[in-house]
Formats: sequence, structure tokens, C-alpha cells
Amino acid sequence: MIESVSLSCPTCHGRGCRECNQTGTFTITRCPFSDLTPETVELLSVARDARNGAWPVAGGTLDQTPACRDGVRLVESLRASHLADLATEGGRSSD
Repeated sequence: MIESVSLSCPTCHGRGCRECNQTGTFTITRCPFSDLTPETVELLSVARDARNGAWPVAGGTLDQTPACRDGVRLVESLRASHLADLATEGGRSSD
């Protein structure tokens, strides 16, 4: 059985906006991971490995292409922003 979950809109924090059709919430009816492209999944995996000190090439950051480094920076920036939002809302997140 598939269950859905309603969450406060991350864009407006429950106040209502264009993203949530002015409801202040959105409902997840399937795994959000299923909406990711294979390239996005790979980038998230590389970013996680880089955060843990394991770049995909033995030489570390010097051997990475600028696109790879930029992708990792983007993922980490979005992650930091999300964690800051959770802290502001009093929520908790696991690393």
C-alpha cells in the first residue's frame, strides 16, 4: 500500500505561494528519488564521496574536471542551505 505524506511547503514555509498552489503544503505520493535523472544520482553520489574525502580519481581535487568540482560545490551549497533552514525551523537532520 502506498501512503502519502503532506509537508509544509519549503518555498513559502506554509504561508502559501505559487509553488504549492497557495495551500502552504505539498503532498508526496511516491518516492522523490524516482524523479532524479541518472546523472543527478551520480552527482549526488560523487558529492557524498567527496564530502567523505574520497574523490572519484586517485589524485583528489587536482585531477577533477571543473564541471565535477562545480557540481560538488552546488550540491554542498544546497545541502548547507537545507540544513540551515532545518535549524531555523527547529528541525533536526542527520548528516
